[in-house]
Amino acid sequence: MSKFTYDKNGIMGLTLSQIGLIIASVILLAAIFTIIFQNDWQKQAELKNIANSISTKIHGMDSMFYENTTNLYLPNKEYNYKTEISTEYITIKIIDDPKDPIYYRHNIILKPFTRKDNSEWESKEELHTYLKNNYGNSGKIDDPIQNIDGVKNYLSDEYETNSYELAINPLVFYKEEKINFDKTFIIYETGEKDELIIIY
Repeated sequence: MSKFTYDKNGIMGLTLSQIGLIIASVILLAAIFTIIFQNDWQKQAELKNIANSISTKIHGMDSMFYENTTNLYLPNKEYNYKTEISTEYITIKIIDDPKDPIYYRHNIILKPFTRKDNSEWESKEELHTYLKNNYGNSGKIDDPIQNIDGVKNYLSDEYETNSYELAINPLVFYKEEKINFDKTFIIYETGEKDELIIIY
């Protein structure tokens, strides 16, 4: 037999080296996976914050007792993302890797009028002008709506149609783009009023 077979120190040294390499490999792999998944978790948290910022704006507009216009600039990130807004949801998606998208979806409790570029009106001023041109009154406090049923039916039908279209093709914003928020009132000659939150 070879003397090497009885050289226990040599075999022990070889075994410890192998164990050391295995432990080092495990630590290295764990570190790589931690970096990858931690990066994904961080991005997920950032998307959630963006969606919450939009939702907070909507709720802030709803709590106001007067007409108002404000906006929100989407933050710049090192990755590309898009924000989709429908009547029901805010969805933020990272679009750098379409095969493995990271996204966050937030349910909108308040249901705003979300308006696309090809809409008949977008802002509150355009809405009042549209009502004036098509129903005879702007719906402002000094020009209340007389055709109450006509305007109420129009707003209801427009909301339903708009919601259906946005469910298929939501309003899309990209990083550093501006989202506009309007709050307005439609005043009727009876003293009744409708409150609208508009996103465009």
